[in-house]
Amino acid sequence: MVRGVRQNAPQSVATQGALPFAETMLASTLALIALCRSHSGCLASSAGTDHQAMTCAMTPPTSLDARPDWRAVPLGDGALHIEFGRTAKPAFQHRARALSRALGEADLPGLLDHLPSYAAVLVRYDPDRLAHGDLLAAVAELISRADTGTTAGTAWRVPVCYDPAVAEDIGEAADVLGISVDALVRAHTGTRFEIALYGFAPGWAYLAGCPDSLNLPRREKPRPPTPDDAVMIAGGQAMITARAMPTGWYVIGRIAQPTLQLEADPPVCFDVGDSVQFDAVGLDDWRALYARACAGERVATPL
Repeated sequence: MVRGVRQNAPQSVATQGALPFAETMLASTLALIALCRSHSGCLASSAGTDHQAMTCAMTPPTSLDARPDWRAVPLGDGALHIEFGRTAKPAFQHRARALSRALGEADLPGLLDHLPSYAAVLVRYDPDRLAHGDLLAAVAELISRADTGTTAGTAWRVPVCYDPAVAEDIGEAADVLGISVDALVRAHTGTRFEIALYGFAPGWAYLAGCPDSLNLPRREKPRPPTPDDAVMIAGGQAMITARAMPTGWYVIGRIAQPTLQLEADPPVCFDVGDSVQFDAVGLDDWRALYARACAGERVATPL
């Protein structure tokens, strides 16, 4: 989660554990971009202006608004981080998604974007059109009447190849877990994962529902860049990657359906809230399916 200007959380907001570093990076980066954009005009025309007046104009809200079961952390003068907790509990995920849905349906002039994550929502707004206090009041009202019931997304069957030729760390991961490779594959394909959020890098999907049998610590040192469209596990979590990057996770397979295709609309294949069931395929079948998917065909199929 975005830390922003931090204070101690209220006792009623769960604070055990930590959310992924990716969520911090995503929300922090977006908030920084929003802040820079909101001040670009001021900075461009600052020469010869009164320094004190410019400083006052650029001073963002800094007060943290804490409620019994959520809090709002300002990120500059163009974003709020609405936090329901600091662990990946389903109850927090449901509240974050409910608020995001409510924001999407609300008619709030000046609301630019809203991004749900494990236990929070990053809300970006134009402070020239929507005052901080008005947004906070609207958020409080939406939270009070938001439907936090589960809203099922689409369930997908996704072909995955677990052959060591592409599943580069599967043997090492099985050794760390103390199980066989076959047992690892059975645990991974036997789990219905949920797309919890996109973070860290475009198209990287964090998956909720990783079983305890696949809970292994992250590497002490990052491994070289992953292959594109890999499935990984580490730290009690599971993930689908998009583009090659170094990682402290373990690559245990590659999906046949790329999650990120920039020429498509939308560019990501799965929505937050969708579920995925992985289906093991052989290396030759994976290569054929992957080529078809890269050519524009959707090889992930609804369950």
